[in-house]
Amino acid sequence: MAEIDAIAPLAGEDRGIEAQLPLMRHGEQLTEASSGAFRSLAGDEGANDAVAEAAVALARVSGLDPALDAIAQEVADLDARFADVSSRLRDYGEGVDYDPQALNEAEARLSALATLKKKYGPALEDVLEAREQAFLSSQELESGEAAIAEAEAALSTADSGLREAADRLQGARDAAAGSFESKLAETTRDLAMSTACFEVRRTPLDEALWTLDGPERIEFLYAPAAGEEARPLSRVASGGEISRVMLALKSTLGEADSVPVLVFDEIDAGIGGATAICVGRRLRELAAGRQVIVITHLAQVAAFADAHLVVEKSEAEGRAHTSVRSVSGPERVAEVARMLSGSVSDTSLAHARELIDSVPQGV
Repeated sequence: MAEIDAIAPLAGEDRGIEAQLPLMRHGEQLTEASSGAFRSLAGDEGANDAVAEAAVALARVSGLDPALDAIAQEVADLDARFADVSSRLRDYGEGVDYDPQALNEAEARLSALATLKKKYGPALEDVLEAREQAFLSSQELESGEAAIAEAEAALSTADSGLREAADRLQGARDAAAGSFESKLAETTRDLAMSTACFEVRRTPLDEALWTLDGPERIEFLYAPAAGEEARPLSRVASGGEISRVMLALKSTLGEADSVPVLVFDEIDAGIGGATAICVGRRLRELAAGRQVIVITHLAQVAAFADAHLVVEKSEAEGRAHTSVRSVSGPERVAEVARMLSGSVSDTSLAHARELIDSVPQGV
């Protein structure tokens, strides 16, 4: 601040000095040139007098010959222009003030401004901004103890609020964990996982590791049957079991789960018959509020879909090709019949039509 204040720059000052320097540096030459030109035009026996005399001489014979009158007009115009130029030259010469001391002062000032710009620039406006920031910093330093006390108080308030929020969240989880585990187990009973047991493990975290998910690490544990050790679901469940557990989990969470698109693969592994019907019904209920994509080989599951896409592989010119096509109406009935029996017959078509018609609409 002291360094900038010692020079006290003004916005745009450097540009103003740079614009004046040529006039200041060459003032003597410019004055001599303009004064000499003025004397040539307006001095004794100068061009102005000669043109004026010519204009007077031609004016005496005005009207005698149109051709000469035209020339006389041009001379009159020239006389007026000479007078104007002479006046401007006089004003310019009188306005130039060649002052070596003023020149030295301007160049010294410009050099001082350049030093500031080199250190705090590149522009003079940046220098002024740097000075403003330094001033604000000095204000903060002057009120540092008060600011620290204020910040510590704010931190204490925020920390208390954080702990209260963590306690409320833990309390809500304490109240919900037992019923959640029971509902999840109940939901999986009709998904060919009647003996499955679930546990929500909550591990407290150091406060430094807390996130928007709360003060605990949540882990879902799974045991295929009662009495077996519950372990992380991803380590003990098969692909099909994981898909069915996710289906049960999403169904249990309901509106609390905001994931807009769900993809299930191998959800039909190891199931069939009535269980497949239950899986299909659960998937359709889940699809009422989000996009659900299911890869399945079971007709009982596919029959519940709003849209049926068939993925086919073929070989042409020695290369494998995969295509996807949408089926609906009779074509979909035929595809479901093929999924039921491996071929399309009157019996399989009737069974497929009955299966599709049994799906409730508007779920």
